[in-house]
Formats: sequence, structure tokens, C-alpha cells
Amino acid sequence: MDTDNPCGQAQNSKNRWGGGSIFGCYPQVWIVFGCVALNVILSEFRFYFMGGMIPLFLDMVATALAAFLLGPWYAVVVGVLSFTTASALHNELFEPRFAFILVQIVGALIWGYGYQWVRQSKLHKGARFCYLTILVGVVCSLVAFTIIEIALEGYLATSSGMLFARFLESSGDRNLAIRFQVNLMMSLIDKTIASAAALFIALEIGRRYTLTRK
Repeated sequence: MDTDNPCGQAQNSKNRWGGGSIFGCYPQVWIVFGCVALNVILSEFRFYFMGGMIPLFLDMVATALAAFLLGPWYAVVVGVLSFTTASALHNELFEPRFAFILVQIVGALIWGYGYQWVRQSKLHKGARFCYLTILVGVVCSLVAFTIIEIALEGYLATSSGMLFARFLESSGDRNLAIRFQVNLMMSLIDKTIASAAALFIALEIGRRYTLTRK
């Protein structure tokens, strides 16, 4: 090993994420920070430019990306850091809604371990990925709904949620059922977009580089 090269022999491989590549000697670190930045940027874009008028959160796209590229626990780190950063920007670190960080953690773990399950299949990867996306949406919705009911007393924190609620009220459902339907629909839409976007980016990166997932 070249003692003058901290990246070791990685520079001699064209197919490794190592020295000499655009990611430098510590690719996982760069990817984690890049994913954190992407999550925060998308979350702020949604907050400031979309005004919360569509059923999207966009704050877990890079969590899924980290799960696909690096594995579940790197994705947890991305989710925790990005949500903490976004909460700090809005002075919500000590507010009840900070409990939504659990959604990031749960989503990261399901995406990470679920993607390993998807990759094991040779013939049904597409179907497995669809199942994974639905599972993430449903479980994240259950976690978020529990937080909404316990910590926020049923308050839907986004105007998109309120728009859906008004639409569903016409069916005569009870309030609890309405809130759950709203949250589930929003979660499924959001996680489907996050999964698709993250998969596209991960596949594009995977065509150029490889690294060990954990």
C-alpha cells in the first residue's frame, strides 16, 4: 500500500468508491452528508414554495436513497440528522412534532432491510419493490397517525391534510377514521414518489460505482 496515499489501493480500481473517484476516500461519509442536505432542501422547498397544498412531505427521498446505496443504519443516520436539522431551522426541536423523527427511523429500517430482500430475487424484483413501497407507506402512516393522535391531539399539521379531510367528511365517516384515511393516503403517495426517485438515483450511481452496503 502506498503510504503517501490515504486511500490505499482504492485508486487502482475503476469500479470501487474510493480514492481517485469523485467521492474521495470516505464515500459513505460524503453520501450521508449529501443525503442529509438533499432531504433538508426538499423539505424546505415543499414548505416555502409548495405551501403545503399538495400531499407531499419530500423529506424522506434521501433517506430511501441512503438505504438503497448504503444500508438501513446509514439511512437511519441520514433520517435522524436531516429531520433534526429541519426541525432546528423551524425552532421545533423541543416541540411535540419532533416525535415524527420516529417515522424517519422506521422508514429507513424498512427501506434498508427491505431493499436487501428485493435484491435477492432474480425474477420478481419489480413486484417486491412495489410491496416494499406499500409496506413503508403503511407502517410510516401508522407511526405518524399514532403521534398525531397522542402528541398532537389529532391535529393534521398540513393544509394538504385539511383539504383531504374536508373531502372525506362528505362520506359521513367519523373524525378518527377521516384522519387515518388522510394520513394513509398522504403517506402512500409520498413514499411512492420517494421510493421511485431514490431508486432511479441509486441505479444511476450503481452503474458507475460500487461499494459495500451494511
